[in-house]
Amino acid sequence: MDEVREICCRYACLNCGHEWHDRFQELVHIGRGGEEHDLYLRRGVPCPNPEHGTRCPRCGVLRVHLADEHVRSV
Repeated sequence: MDEVREICCRYACLNCGHEWHDRFQELVHIGRGGEEHDLYLRRGVPCPNPEHGTRCPRCGVLRVHLADEHVRSV
């Protein structure tokens, strides 16, 4: 991998109002043509991009708003 980033996201459920945060690792590889390929990990397990497809841990709906995101290189 060319770069590892740590991402901390704060979410808010638009259904039940629950708020929570979660941490991810983004493994970034730059291809020969300069294209960026990303792999996201949550607790060491591959997962979708944290900006998409997150379910509320309380009510399970997908109507979740990414309230804040902090990214830093590791």
